[in-house]
Amino acid sequence: MSAGGKNARIEAGNHRLPFSFILPPTVPSSFESKVGYVRYTAEATMERSWKFNHVTRSAFTVISIVDLNMEPMEYRVNISFYTLTYC
Repeated sequence: MSAGGKNARIEAGNHRLPFSFILPPTVPSSFESKVGYVRYTAEATMERSWKFNHVTRSAFTVISIVDLNMEPMEYRVNISFYTLTYC
């Protein structure tokens, strides 16, 4: 672990290192189907000079906010009901 350009020693045990990141507002939502998918993962690497690096990955779900008022009209569906009376 690098702290201010110097190597830091981490004692044995479980450690949680908080972090955050900002996704672009246009990122698509997570999606899975038979023909394709959109998946997101975060990866962390612990570099060790005396041993192989340790890499861990974790998947997460993205649910984007969509303003339907900004979508083109071609994507809108019009549903009309007709009542017919026969004599």
